[in-house]
This record gives sequence, C-alpha cells and structure tokens, in this order.
Amino acid sequence: MTTKNTVLKATITDDKGNTVKGNNIVTIKLNGKTLKDARGNNRYYEIRDGNINMTLPINSTGYKKQSYTFEIVMGTNNVYNGTRVTTTLKNTQIKS
Repeated sequence: MTTKNTVLKATITDDKGNTVKGNNIVTIKLNGKTLKDARGNNRYYEIRDGNINMTLPINSTGYKKQSYTFEIVMGTNNVYNGTRVTTTLKNTQIKS
C-alpha cells in the first residue's frame, strides 16, 4: 500500500460570504467516503477562523482516476448552521 500526502487548502464561509470565526470541527470525505483513522473511526479536524491548510495522508493504492472529489463538512454549532464545501483534486500522475 502506498501513501502519498495531499495538501488541502480551503476557507469556509457563512451564508453571507464571511469567513466563519472561532474553532470549528470538520470531517473530510473523499469521493463520498469519510476519512477514517487507523481504528476505522471517522476523523475529525479542528479548524480556526474557517481556514483549512492541512496535509492529508491518502492511500494511493487503487487511485487511478484523473480526479477525485473532496467534501469538507462542518456541523451545526451554537453560532453557525452546518455547511459543506466541495472541491476536485486533479491526479497529475495519470495520463489521459
């Protein structure tokens, strides 16, 4: 099994386009599946002021498509409604 790092950068905003404030918890989905820890539990990531800049170890075995969909999911809390941000990762190692 090969593991490669993917850098994920994003900014989460509210319904008015303002960056969300404070500490928030997000999960990340890759092609519709929530990233898991070594025990098979959902991974949770703490972000501050809506900024996401993290390196994710992604198991690249079987990843032969040219693009993958990342979805960042922030749940509802006492300040914000839940939100989702979706982006596409292009696999530059695969030739068309």
